[in-house]
Amino acid sequence: MGAEVFGGANALPLCGGLRRLPAEFADGRGGEGDALEGSDLILVGECAFDYSLVGFNLERVDRVGGLGGGCEEREGKERGREGSREQPGHEFFSAAPTYHGQRAGYGRCTPCRIAGVTAHLKMNTRDSRVAFAAEDSIGLLTALIGDGRPLLMLVALGLMLSGIFALFLSATGTFLPHDVSFLGMQPGALCDLHQCRVVHFIFHDRVSFGGTLLAIGALYLWLLAFPLRQGEEWAWWTLLLSSIVGFLSFLAYRIYGYLDSWHGVATAALLPLFVGGIWKSRGLLPAQREGWRSLLRPVMPMALGTRVGFGRACLLFVGAGMALAGSVITILGSTVVFVPQDITYLGFSAAQLNAINPHLVPLIAHDRAGFGGGLACCGLTVMAIVWKARPTLALWQALLVGGVTGFGCAIGVHFPMAYLSVSHLAPAWTGAVIYAVGIVCLFPVSREVAKLVDAGSTDVGEPDGR
Repeated sequence: MGAEVFGGANALPLCGGLRRLPAEFADGRGGEGDALEGSDLILVGECAFDYSLVGFNLERVDRVGGLGGGCEEREGKERGREGSREQPGHEFFSAAPTYHGQRAGYGRCTPCRIAGVTAHLKMNTRDSRVAFAAEDSIGLLTALIGDGRPLLMLVALGLMLSGIFALFLSATGTFLPHDVSFLGMQPGALCDLHQCRVVHFIFHDRVSFGGTLLAIGALYLWLLAFPLRQGEEWAWWTLLLSSIVGFLSFLAYRIYGYLDSWHGVATAALLPLFVGGIWKSRGLLPAQREGWRSLLRPVMPMALGTRVGFGRACLLFVGAGMALAGSVITILGSTVVFVPQDITYLGFSAAQLNAINPHLVPLIAHDRAGFGGGLACCGLTVMAIVWKARPTLALWQALLVGGVTGFGCAIGVHFPMAYLSVSHLAPAWTGAVIYAVGIVCLFPVSREVAKLVDAGSTDVGEPDGR
């Protein structure tokens, strides 16, 4: 059996979502295997197999449910335009998504360019198939971990569940057991102080933090479902750098002296999942990598005169503001804790609160630092996504969910607690309005957007060099 591989100017863009994978694999049970460099398929004997991103798990490549038909139809049109004709005696790969859990089509089809190469498989026996059950040697844990994205999805879902839990506790006016143990007071006793404003203030930080966690989780899920699945390097670096900021904010407890045991347990549970997922997902990235510099080049020029360009500029501005505000809140919240508007609302200074209960200020500082770290993480994520991602409906939905949950919780919680200081709410309202303008400008995604992206690619270059 022979395999002919060629690419270059004649190679079409990705067909059906295939991305580059390691090619230096051969099957030890089924005989010699020729890996097509730059493709997702491995040739074993006289058959083709799909390297499904799980260790050495080679899945049989069969035409199932008409997968690959799009390739045949598309290549038929190409053949009609170019005047070429199918070479007799050849079998070809047809393109279909080959991320974990799906298969590529295999059958008679005109040449389909896969991840920048076109594979011609010359068959000695026309309809022969090699029985192969490599999944017998794959462990359950390996299969569940997959390409690393399942672990990262657990992290994103864990963040969202934590956010929902924080909102639930705040809505019901419940302190966690370790909060009560640390303070030595129940919420009811604290409510006797200045119309329950101390308790309201504590919950207002926790509601804001919960909304931020929901926003981060939604954006992370989009990163995992789309750009990282497709091997976009910038998405991997966005997850890594923004999560480092979020996890490190937990260490701020060393400044204010309150270790939230439940927060610590949640961090200890999510951190190994994140490390394992981020390490495993490196296999999705292209062989030739740019590193963190992949974040520097925008997906298209900042054309402020266009609706999409102006919308991107608005979201970038808000993302930068969120990252800066989150950093400031983490630093100030861990040190001075309160701003003048907070003191006015509470009716007590930090010294007076310490006199009432020496553990009150450290508890509040913990909540403030956590919210600040989450806000900085969310801002960095928004900036990277808007800067690097092509506008799509799914992206618009993720940004919408993130904006509604983040700004909705941070602003909305101030009304029932009657904390309506204009100077305190002005930055949040300003950010929400600008963010809303950006969201409106990015919807709906139309052909006009695609044309703008294509024009931008000519000037700036395609993302990740592809």
